[in-house]
Amino acid sequence: MPISVDRANRVRRAAADALARLGSVPVSIDDAFAPLGETLTWLCAADEMFERDEPSYAGNRELDSIGRTLRGLRYARNQTVHGTTVTSVATRVQGASFPMSLPMSFRERLIWTPQKDLPPVPQPRPAQEAAYANYLASRDVVPSLHAAVAYLATI
Repeated sequence: MPISVDRANRVRRAAADALARLGSVPVSIDDAFAPLGETLTWLCAADEMFERDEPSYAGNRELDSIGRTLRGLRYARNQTVHGTTVTSVATRVQGASFPMSLPMSFRERLIWTPQKDLPPVPQPRPAQEAAYANYLASRDVVPSLHAAVAYLATI
């Protein structure tokens, strides 16, 4: 089925709106729970829609450094929606973020929980788990989500 431009725009806008809500809450797992889960859900809905309806999408996504994170975001979404501990995909930390940039910041932030610290999901998805481990684990949550929203805006 060809992609409806209106439908694609609605899904991308929903992801961006949820991400804006995530960026506006205090750095707390409890406060981030709903907007993080919603952002992941909408990003994955867009990714799955494009994968299903656009024949060249999956191959092009895998060629792009940000596009490859989307499989990892599916793993994070599955942890949030299907996992045994739904808040476990993010961990609150304080300190410098890497790679270091100037001016340096030692603010509190959310990082993606290291994969070794996540419980197994009911149905393992090795490609998603590998993408999560390689592109997301221990990295800042909000910037990686902004990058995914920006990537999907180009489709």
